[in-house]
Amino acid sequence: AILAAQLKQEAGFTPGLTSPAGAEGYAQFLPGTWASYGFPVDDNGVVTGAAGEGDPNDIGDAVMAQGRYNCSVADTLRPGIESGAITGDPVELMLAGYNAGPGAVQQFGGVPPYSETQNYVTTITATASDYDLAR
Repeated sequence: AILAAQLKQEAGFTPGLTSPAGAEGYAQFLPGTWASYGFPVDDNGVVTGAAGEGDPNDIGDAVMAQGRYNCSVADTLRPGIESGAITGDPVELMLAGYNAGPGAVQQFGGVPPYSETQNYVTTITATASDYDLAR
């Protein structure tokens, strides 16, 4: 449900979008982040670019890379949460790290005071229930 809500917020489930900052695809990855978490993995065997390459505009590749990056952000923040240096809901902190970068969450000891990031976290946590199949 969180992943779906992120995709809704990031690109409205629309492939082919590029932000003014250069973020691409369904999950709006910046090229450097995509290089680490998406490329060169073709997660679903659907070749949309060169054979064996992941594509941020392929929903399967984008979602898998999004999950890998979310897990990486959570892993990066975990020691700070466990020590008490970072406070807040772990899912909200992970979302803030996805949006603003884990360094910003570490710097501020929680969700950064950026209106874009605060709106991102609030919107996704509220929208996730729309995609919760267990309800």
